[in-house]
Amino acid sequence: MIESVGIGGFFGTANRLKKNKLKKLYSPLNLKPTVLETVVKAHEYVVRKGIETQHEHCVTICGQSGEAYPPRTDGQPNEVGWFLPPDRKGYIGVHNHPNNTPFSVRDLQAFMLAKDAKCLAAQAHSGVVYILWREKPDTREMSLVELHNIKDRIREHPKMETKCEYEKSEIFANYIANYMGWKIEKGEVRNEQCNDD
Repeated sequence: MIESVGIGGFFGTANRLKKNKLKKLYSPLNLKPTVLETVVKAHEYVVRKGIETQHEHCVTICGQSGEAYPPRTDGQPNEVGWFLPPDRKGYIGVHNHPNNTPFSVRDLQAFMLAKDAKCLAAQAHSGVVYILWREKPDTREMSLVELHNIKDRIREHPKMETKCEYEKSEIFANYIANYMGWKIEKGEVRNEQCNDD
């Protein structure tokens, strides 16, 4: 097992997010204040590292204690492996999207396979954040092939003709979340220097 580390271990100063907006997006999860603070710092970290490298970065956080596992990156702009601690339930994954996209097929599949995960967040560099969480254990399953087939059907549907890829991806993520019984939230938390918390 990788040893859990506190936030002082790797979170430095970063471009500040509008923390109250970010915290409000997480309010349905009823996180402990210490856990919520770690989650906010994880958002700041992945955005800062993503802007520096143009790669995806991920931080996994224990949903009970707020301890964070060491950040990960695969050095890719469109994917990062999510560290899934085998001995913790209710963990939270926070990662960035340098291309400012909604949840990807890989994100949705990772969350589907991580049955003990409480939440997955995708922080776009533009300031848009997507949060996906489960309120109860999954009762449905879906293969990667099924996920891709649904995405293709949505893209090819005549009503999607006028939609851009970003909108189609949002519709796809919302469809999968609804099918699986997950909750999904989107908000704007701007990732630039700001005076208000």
